[in-house]
Amino acid sequence: MAAIKRSGGMCIVQDPNEADYPDMPLSVLNAMNVDFCVSLPKMGELISEILKNNEELKKVDVPADIIIEAEIDNRVSTRIDNLSRFEKVEVNCPDCGGGFWITQKENPAHYRCHVGHSFTERELLIRVSEVMENTFWTSLRMMEERRTLLMKLYKKRHGKRVFCYCRASLCNG
Repeated sequence: MAAIKRSGGMCIVQDPNEADYPDMPLSVLNAMNVDFCVSLPKMGELISEILKNNEELKKVDVPADIIIEAEIDNRVSTRIDNLSRFEKVEVNCPDCGGGFWITQKENPAHYRCHVGHSFTERELLIRVSEVMENTFWTSLRMMEERRTLLMKLYKKRHGKRVFCYCRASLCNG
């Protein structure tokens, strides 16, 4: 929506009180000033009125960074040289671990990695939290599995040479 506004467009948002999923319209309303916030049944009528009253829609030069963002969105992979015009940030992509650039600073800020993953600040924070939690549970599961394996070895060998397996796995792993 910020790109639409910056490109001279109007922003029409569904009334979050009637939306099945109110997070998206609420996110837009919290991030920026919109032109209209209407119920879904009235939206088509509003768009029709706007088009009738603006017989000659003004042409606006779309900002270069928005054009680049759109081009990146249309590709599966992003060339790093396309991102070099943006500010690199000290955060890595939670999905691929790649470098991150901030491609839009105004509210809501927007981040993109070199392979095309794209996040608003809120989405990024949620995704980083999910990855952290998954990493924690994976680590816990792996420790439990290792303990189970060592206990099986201990029982199988009646305690003999299990220390060697433990020590070898710690030193080599």
